[in-house]
Amino acid sequence: MILYEYPFNERIRTYLRLEHLFLRLRELMERTTALDHHFALTTLFEVMDVGSRADLKSDVLKDLDRQRQSLLSYRGNPVIDQLVLQEVVEQLDSFLLR
Repeated sequence: MILYEYPFNERIRTYLRLEHLFLRLRELMERTTALDHHFALTTLFEVMDVGSRADLKSDVLKDLDRQRQSLLSYRGNPVIDQLVLQEVVEQLDSFLLR
């Protein structure tokens, strides 16, 4: 069992757990044995359990908006590729507008 306790707060531990579960799910989906598919389904149910927290969606949206605002401060910076920056900001906008 993996525990995400130190030194992060609960929100970061939840993000780390979700990241781990999605990576595991992606790897298990590529395999062909029945046992791996069973574990993929189990992992999917774990993702649903973690994602069922009511405050998770609002936390994710707030964090995405903070990241967007942070990236917008780089506009006009000559060492930053403005096209890539614009693409990333547009991706964040698409998530935030859903």
